[in-house]
Amino acid sequence: MSKDMLGIAVRKLVTLPVSSLGIICDLLEKISDPQWVEATKRFLRKENPWVKQWLWRKIDENTIEVNLDFPVKLPFEEAELRVWKKCSGLVIVKRIGEDLFIDDRKIILHFEIEQNSGTIPGSTLLTRLVEKDVLHPNILDALLENTHLIPNSFKKDKDGNIQIVFFWAVGFRDGNGVVCIRCLHFDDGRWGWDYGWLDNGFDDQCPAVLLAS
Repeated sequence: MSKDMLGIAVRKLVTLPVSSLGIICDLLEKISDPQWVEATKRFLRKENPWVKQWLWRKIDENTIEVNLDFPVKLPFEEAELRVWKKCSGLVIVKRIGEDLFIDDRKIILHFEIEQNSGTIPGSTLLTRLVEKDVLHPNILDALLENTHLIPNSFKKDKDGNIQIVFFWAVGFRDGNGVVCIRCLHFDDGRWGWDYGWLDNGFDDQCPAVLLAS
């Protein structure tokens, strides 16, 4: 630490109320531990400081546990999170036959009625979907590392068209204020992810993935 930084720290310390000094002393004792350094950084960014440092772990061949508090993968550099549906904790993702379940609730592909014959604006779709049990993109990333769990129904619709399956719990804002949503798709013989802009229309190839009621 430079002399200037040390001087700033001392000046701030002497202005603190006595009730805070015990906390500061306790933190100073712990901050030599790299784990506490990283936790403090996350706390200052208003993130969960003690997030488990894994996205998913295997339970058995058809079951994984997914950490919804693991840092969300950004679709592009410096994207800002827009949390529309608060999701937290650990969830069990299990495939049974041709279906996928989260904590024993079946995952379904959902379309609003307008999507059956045309498109619906993303902003309108969002206002409806936030009232439903939409899924977190951490589940998308966990499935991409366990593609054997993804149901075949996610690949194509009844007419053989590629489906783009959207995970609506979280959006991402770019520097111009435009928002996108991450999605999963099967193309050219493999699973991958992409994102779609909220300003676009969503048609019958763009289901939202939900938990069944």
